[in-house]
Amino acid sequence: MPGWCIGCSSTSSSVASTSKSLVLTQQQLNHAQQLQTTIQNLAVRVAQAGQTNAALAAVLKRQDLKVTLNNPDGQTKPTPCRM
Repeated sequence: MPGWCIGCSSTSSSVASTSKSLVLTQQQLNHAQQLQTTIQNLAVRVAQAGQTNAALAAVLKRQDLKVTLNNPDGQTKPTPCRM
């Protein structure tokens, strides 16, 4: 029977559903990667400020965030927070 395909509609529906699911998962992954970068940058800024502000240093320590900062002389300086 020309043009007759048993189960074709459910297969194409399944493929479309899987494709949508993959797109949504990729979008979530991209968003998570953007958030990770933003949070890392924020932690570095808080760690830099925490070198002169005890309250910010305490926040990083309490949250158990660890960051290693580069000094102007090129040496790394671990802070109470290291990521």
